[in-house]
Formats: sequence, structure tokens, C-alpha cells
Amino acid sequence: MKNKYCDDRKLIIFDLDGVLVESRDMHYDALNMALEKIDAKFKISYDEHLARYDALPTTKKLDLLSKTKNLPENLHNEIWRLKQEMTHKIIMTDYDEDLRIQGILKKLKGEGHILYCASNAIFNTIKIILLKKGFMPYIDYFISCEDVKHSKPHPEIYSRCFARAGFSPSDCLIVEDSHIGRKAALDSGAHLCTVSTPKDLTYKLIQTHLNDMNKKYDKPIKWHDKITVVIPMAGLGSRFTQAGYTFPKPLIEIKQKPMIQVVFENLNIKPRNSKIKNGGGGKVNSFSYVRKNIMKNII
Repeated sequence: MKNKYCDDRKLIIFDLDGVLVESRDMHYDALNMALEKIDAKFKISYDEHLARYDALPTTKKLDLLSKTKNLPENLHNEIWRLKQEMTHKIIMTDYDEDLRIQGILKKLKGEGHILYCASNAIFNTIKIILLKKGFMPYIDYFISCEDVKHSKPHPEIYSRCFARAGFSPSDCLIVEDSHIGRKAALDSGAHLCTVSTPKDLTYKLIQTHLNDMNKKYDKPIKWHDKITVVIPMAGLGSRFTQAGYTFPKPLIEIKQKPMIQVVFENLNIKPRNSKIKNGGGGKVNSFSYVRKNIMKNII
């Protein structure tokens, strides 16, 4: 059921590698090709890649290689350049349009959702992949590791997306595959949709998560801790009286409910944790009782 207090339009942010495209191995291959041109002893095994390097920006991978394999730091720039060269060659040779993912993005876009792509890859790599795969017409904005001070697993890249789109984290869904990306998504406060490979990404999966997000608006979580709330109701409310209201302020209706009832319901407290006290100190749970007794005292 559509909630009258929320907009069903959401900001959906996709990671690139491992979510929209199967390119995680591409980065592994491209880096090793670049390292081999310098010295094969610096190459990393696939197990090392999955355990420590996967989803990190190239600059962080090189920093890690310097710590673990004593890669000279003065070689970083040259290896970075070679890695981007190899990456571009692989993309241009091996990548084709993906009509299935295009269909998912097109459908979500047609429903009014805002679609972003946020990746630890560099700007040019993201741009080329989105163009080659045919995704660019459906992506409203993409952001790279070059656009932030702190890359994933820091949530900055997602916080920038929220700010740019004008959405709160509670209205955003992030689709991630790697543990680094998932940590960034969770730390950002947004909703997380997890996949293992692009094959897991389906319209039905996204729609299920969007529906769950909307249900949270319809069924807000009740306050479970013990709490005492005092709501003063003294006085008739002079400004309301001057405006022509005859009922005392707590009983003025807002959408067919007394003001005090609206206040009470908006506190979102379970009934067993709350009571309404009358003037004699007794406890009641009926707003009709409150209305009746206040009116009796002023008539």
C-alpha cells in the first residue's frame, strides 16, 4: 500500500564492478599485467586478490603491495599508468552491450527512480564501461574514487550521492557485492541490497527491496524502552480562541482527530507503556473520556 507520507521514488545506487558488470577479474588481470612489466615477483595470486585487494582502488592496492611485497613507491605512478592502459585495452576488446541489465535500468528509470553508479574505479574507466555496456542513458550520475577524499569502505562516496540527489539515506537503496562496498553502504545509513555477481541482479530483487523500504513507512517501529511522557494540556490556547475556535486547544481536530490524540500517536509508543491521567490522578486510555471531561469543565 502506498504511504501518503512518503514518495515512492527512490535513489538507487549501483556499484559497478561485480554488480552492473563482471569486471572484478579484469582489474586483477590488468594489475598483474602491469606488474609483470616491472617485475613478475610483485604479481599477486588470485587468492591474495580475493582476500586483500578486491574492490580497492589501484592506488591503495599499490600501497598494500609496498607493505607486503616491498614494491618501491617510486614505481607507483608508472604501474598505475600501465594498469589503466591494460584496463582500457580489455574493455575495448572484451566488453559488449548488456541488454538484460539495460532492461532492468530502463524499467526502474521509467518508474521515476533516480539511478546512480558509485565505484572505486577511476572516472574514465567507469565512463567507458557504462558506454560500452549501453547503461549510460539510464544513469543520472556516476562518481569515482577520484571524486572523494576517502574511497570505500569509507561511506563518503555514498554520502556525496545523497547530498547531490537531495535524498535522505532512508530513501536510498545501494546495490553492492564486495565486503568493502557493503561496509560502506551500511555505514552510510542507507538500505543495502547484496548480490554476488551481475547474474544475481534482477528487477524482481530490486523491487522486493523497494517494497520492503515502503513497508517501513507504513509500519514504523514502536518505541520499546520504558519511558515516561508528560504532555501538558493546561489553558484554552488564546491564539486559537482569537481565531474563532470554541474547543480548547487539545481538542481542536486535525484530520478528524483531536490534537492531543495526534500528538500521542506521533510519539509512536506502545500503548502498554503509556497512560493518560485525569485531573484526579486516575489513569484512562480513552481520548473520548478526555474530550468528555474537558468539555464538562468548561461548559
